[in-house]
Amino acid sequence: MVHLCAKERAVLDALIAEHGLEKLQEYIDRTFKPTVIAYRGISAYNARTWINLDAFVDWLVKDAQAAADDNELSAESHHEHLSSSLTTQLLSCRYTPSSPPSSLPPSTPEPPSTGPHSRSESPNPVGAGDGGTPASSCSTSLPPYSPPRGQRDIPAWLYPESADLADASARHRATTAAPPAQEDEKLNLFVRLPAGRTFAIKNVSRGATINALKSLLERPVGIPTDQQRLIFAGKQLEDDRTLLDYNLKKDSTLQLAVNPRGGKPVIYVYAPHPIQATVRLSLVKDWWFSAVYPTVPITDKHDGQALEWKVQTHADGTLKELTTDLDVAYLFWEAHANSLPDTSPPPSPIPASSASDVYPQREMFRPGLSSVYDADSVLLPMSDLTLYLEKALTALGLHVEARTSFITYWLPSFLKHSHIALRFVDQAAYARAAPLHVTPAPDVVTRVFMLFRGVKQAELDDWREAEARSAEPVDFWAQVVGTNREDTLDAGLYRVIEWGGMEVFH
Repeated sequence: MVHLCAKERAVLDALIAEHGLEKLQEYIDRTFKPTVIAYRGISAYNARTWINLDAFVDWLVKDAQAAADDNELSAESHHEHLSSSLTTQLLSCRYTPSSPPSSLPPSTPEPPSTGPHSRSESPNPVGAGDGGTPASSCSTSLPPYSPPRGQRDIPAWLYPESADLADASARHRATTAAPPAQEDEKLNLFVRLPAGRTFAIKNVSRGATINALKSLLERPVGIPTDQQRLIFAGKQLEDDRTLLDYNLKKDSTLQLAVNPRGGKPVIYVYAPHPIQATVRLSLVKDWWFSAVYPTVPITDKHDGQALEWKVQTHADGTLKELTTDLDVAYLFWEAHANSLPDTSPPPSPIPASSASDVYPQREMFRPGLSSVYDADSVLLPMSDLTLYLEKALTALGLHVEARTSFITYWLPSFLKHSHIALRFVDQAAYARAAPLHVTPAPDVVTRVFMLFRGVKQAELDDWREAEARSAEPVDFWAQVVGTNREDTLDAGLYRVIEWGGMEVFH
């Protein structure tokens, strides 16, 4: 946790007032990895808790220098461009003047400078007291800094004890306000994808809606619009608002987050004789219910969500849900996952010891952070996929109806791709993300959950291990998931069987 003194907070407020939250968000996106942003909960709105003020100011100056270079300014123009910026004035002298001027005309952005001041002329450096000891007003001291030659000190009127630097900066900017933006103005935008690469969108109108922007992204990045979340300056953008509403400017950078959907997990309850059972399903905070059937109340808890079905089993395998008085073949639920959870990431899985045992004995399944890699999956062309799944699901213990429903549910999603990489999740890890409690306790619980992603033709060279693994016998999946095929298919046992899956995009 960073503790900024009052003057440092005022400097930060002035910088944000001058440059806007979008510039702070750009600093975050360019400085920190997505995993660090998620782990530390970094955003433009909680900057006081994490920011290194020196590093941020130095980055702003370098960014201004780069902008000047891009615009091919002359040396004199370059110097004037930097010197007139409030940022460089703040950077070039972090001092408190002995006293503010007695008055300041409201329309004057800055009083006349009396000339450059050297470091020794400033009587009270910020963060330092007499003899170089830290001042009592700051919990931390700023490191020494040598201002670039020729740059001016911070104006005295910006640093009195009671001054509101944000207001002062607003007056400073008001003299050079840009003309109002037009809806038909064209912009080039950058979108930071979950995998870390950046995608450019050119010539998009400022009057376009956020949903239209998502539609432009859907095909090239392969993420459906209903699973996209666009974030700018720490704020999630609403579909029906426009780029102009959020003051998006030329070359703004947005963060794309994904809400993967846990697709059609269904729960069968089989008993050798009729029995009443209570089925309680919970979800950790990484995801939340988007649909359930039969429809029963969903309870929000401090650690996630929960629901409860009360069922009566029948000899033919169907169920009566007693709360709703509905006859059903199975219990259905679906959930959306949060791609940027607010909890710290779990430890890495235990590494594998051999090529045929690449799957960890203790997997950590996080719905919003789930991935499919060359080292933990199989890669199949679409022409071989359905036959492979039929064999793998049989090895895992799913009966004919469950196998058919599984494949036909996911087939439309598969057909969007030429190749599919897939893996099945260790059911113990899955149970930690979606705890299932059935009363009375069943003899067998089998939970099969698949993760998959499309792989483009140009990416096939990166998936050689997964491609080779697809030729191995499918029986190893039972060991990965932790199922017993014979017990799962034994009609003489009281059994709970579940299947589901999720498409991931990294």
